[in-house]
Formats: sequence, structure tokens, C-alpha cells
Amino acid sequence: MRKRMSFKRAAAWGTIFAMTAGLMSGCSAKKEAFESVEEKKIEETAQASEPPSKTEGKSYTDYSKGFPEKVTIKIPVYDRGFEGWDPANNYYTNWIQKEFGDKYNVTVQYVAINRQKEIADYMQMIAAGNAPDIIFHYDMPQAVNYNSEGAMQELDLDEIKYYAPDYYKNAEK
Repeated sequence: MRKRMSFKRAAAWGTIFAMTAGLMSGCSAKKEAFESVEEKKIEETAQASEPPSKTEGKSYTDYSKGFPEKVTIKIPVYDRGFEGWDPANNYYTNWIQKEFGDKYNVTVQYVAINRQKEIADYMQMIAAGNAPDIIFHYDMPQAVNYNSEGAMQELDLDEIKYYAPDYYKNAEK
């Protein structure tokens, strides 16, 4: 069970990074320029430092080549009610699946959340035991409520440091 949670946690972090990169790509001037910069960054990072297999006495599995077995993670997306728009199946969600999910043996399952009644949606999913693996929410009292329902998981900072060293380094600033 612990190993499976580690798969999900690593896959969830990878999806966050892929989604962030996808959002940032919309701000770039040209797709080709963005791809070449990203490829160069990935290549430089891989050459510059291989992540150690242990971080402060803890060991983590290297998933840089993907997961050995198929992993599924559930990610919420806001359904803003645009006619003809499927928030769980569109250009962006398909791009993330292709560029991240297929590459690392991860099925990214999107869960549409109604923006107007997101708290009710999340609470119903938590009560039913089928909440997304990541919950995006900005209301601290409600986040505390999610925690009291058992929907929060404590982050292992050493694990983040191992799987996402650049992100960790930037977050330390």
C-alpha cells in the first residue's frame, strides 16, 4: 500500500509540473521556441545533476523513465459552463496526457468541478471516498475542514526535494 501511495504522490507532482508548464506555454511567443527551451532545460538538468537515490536517510524510487505499472491519478478541473467545452476532454487535457501521462505510464483522469458549488462537490466526493488526488482550493477554513475529513496528506519535503529538485530550490527562496 505504501508503495502505491508513493506512485500516486510522484505522479501527482509530475502532473502539477506538467500542468504548470502547459499553462506557461500559453504565454510564450511560439510553440517551437517554447519546446526548444524546455528540451534544453530538461537536457541541462539531466546532465548537470543526477538526483541521489537517498535524501537525508530516506530512499526513493527513480521514476524518471516512467512507472513500471500503469498509475491513475485524478485531477480536478473547473467546469465554467462554456457551451460546447468539455473540461475533462479537450486540447489541453489531451496534451497533458500525451506529453506527460503516456510518457510516464500514467493515466490522468480529470474530474469536472462546478466552480459555483465547488465546496459541495468536493465534500460529496470526500464523503463518497472518490475525491481527486489533488484538491485546488484557496479558502483556508475550508482546507482545514477538508483536513478534518481526512482528505489531506502531509507532504514529505525530502520526497519533493528528490523528485523535483529545481522546484524545491525555487520554493526555498
